Amino acid sequence: MKKKYLILIILCIILTSCNKSNNNLYVHFIDVGEGDCILVSLNGKNMLIDTGPLESYNKTISYLKKQDISNINYLILTHPHDDHIGNASLIINKLNINKIYAPYITVDSDAFTSLTSSAKKNNIHITKCKSYKKISFGKKAYIEILSPGKDLYDNINNYSIVIKLTYNKTSFLLMGDAEEEIENDIINSGYNIQSNVIKLGHHGSNTSSTENFLNLVDPDICIICCGENNTYNHPSDDVISRIKKTNSIIYRTDVNGDIVLVSNGVNIKKQ
Repeated sequence: MKKKYLILIILCIILTSCNKSNNNLYVHFIDVGEGDCILVSLNGKNMLIDTGPLESYNKTISYLKKQDISNINYLILTHPHDDHIGNASLIINKLNINKIYAPYITVDSDAFTSLTSSAKKNNIHITKCKSYKKISFGKKAYIEILSPGKDLYDNINNYSIVIKLTYNKTSFLLMGDAEEEIENDIINSGYNIQSNVIKLGHHGSNTSSTENFLNLVDPDICIICCGENNTYNHPSDDVISRIKKTNSIIYRTDVNGDIVLVSNGVNIKKQ
């Protein structure tokens, strides 16, 4: 009898272990209202791209807790607008953060001051990020930083860290709030931007997602992170029209809530 129970316990441990390391890449576009917060997980390795606005703190923390996330290998803060870094200091204080990446810009805001103060208090150096940079994210998975390519921009949105995440034969292009100027810079840099999934720049605003850029990305899925009934009228009707021309599937956090895409390295499906 004891031997039977022992075998059952061992089987449970094996099955649990397999479930946690199933070689699938999970990309969570968390519904934080008018803002961005993207969780990427692969075999126990986690990356958080932006943290959403301060008012979404309870939702963000509760979502990460539900996913059993206590350690973030990479916290990437695309640019210092409050709807992207509003929760950064609280998350740094709450979770174990290994490395922080941010662009070469400082701003005078409470969110930015709290972020730098929390990083210093927790002894975490903020690595200033500029293209081109390649970061490993596990077997057959890596991150490419495609922008910013310059030290100075007129618009804070254009400092956005633009990421291409590749897992085996699948890829995700995550645009932060990058606008048309950056899209043109990326095209002119000659990077391979073809991707299965694109998270549109600037919440689907007409400042981003030009027709030429979308055609070159040639996505199967377009993600728009925006708040329900937001005052900015995101996403733009013009952008929606451009996406429809690509025959892509559109998912929006204001309509669909939390969006989770799963890649097995060959195919991507919505969970």
